[in-house]
Amino acid sequence: MRRFQSVGLLVALLIMILVLGAPIGKDSRPDAALGVAIVSAQGQVLTSEFVFEGCWAYVSAGPCYDIFRDSSGAYWICKACGTTKNANKKSCQPISLEQLNRGFWCS
Repeated sequence: MRRFQSVGLLVALLIMILVLGAPIGKDSRPDAALGVAIVSAQGQVLTSEFVFEGCWAYVSAGPCYDIFRDSSGAYWICKACGTTKNANKKSCQPISLEQLNRGFWCS
């Protein structure tokens, strides 16, 4: 009986950690939070304001575009995949999560 109580407490603790906001995902990187410049796999220099999420296309056979997320969580579509040098609100356009869910992530 004592063993089941311990397991129950452990499960409850894990659920509390997840529910109370333990940071999970790309935005939880310490370097992004500190505003340190990040260099992506494509050689792009990024700041904490815009974080590279990946390459995305409107249609499966279409061209791929760089997708970034800003510090407020909004998504932005920029230039052709791997060509965005300085992602910002002037060089990119907002794109909704709904649009991203209808499109295709490029590999």
